[in-house]
Amino acid sequence: MKNRLAAAIFLSLILVNGATSAQIIVGNLGLEKLPPTDSRKVVGTWKLKEMTCTRSIEQAHSRYFMVARCDGGHSDDKGILLAKLSDNLYQSQANGWSYEIAETGILQVRNRSGAVILNGEPHPRLWP
Repeated sequence: MKNRLAAAIFLSLILVNGATSAQIIVGNLGLEKLPPTDSRKVVGTWKLKEMTCTRSIEQAHSRYFMVARCDGGHSDDKGILLAKLSDNLYQSQANGWSYEIAETGILQVRNRSGAVILNGEPHPRLWP
């Protein structure tokens, strides 16, 4: 249960960023400040089954970010930079986690060893 809580807290901090913004480092998360939402393109949005927050992959210029949005004060002005490995696979250089969009639209969050630790269902809105 502690591992799930730790993962939930960690993922609550994952937000999004843009190419011209200043980098903010929080621990080893590598959170970066993002440009305004109207400067970003949403690749996909998911609601994690294990949490009440949404996650979205967003493109800002030529960069991609994981953004978390939760009720109760989490904003969408910071994110974790992702490397786009293919049309459906992204990876964080900061934590080694990968984010794979399955053919069904489900988002699978994998840890460094490749184990699926969280699943997300496609969600129609950015906010929960």
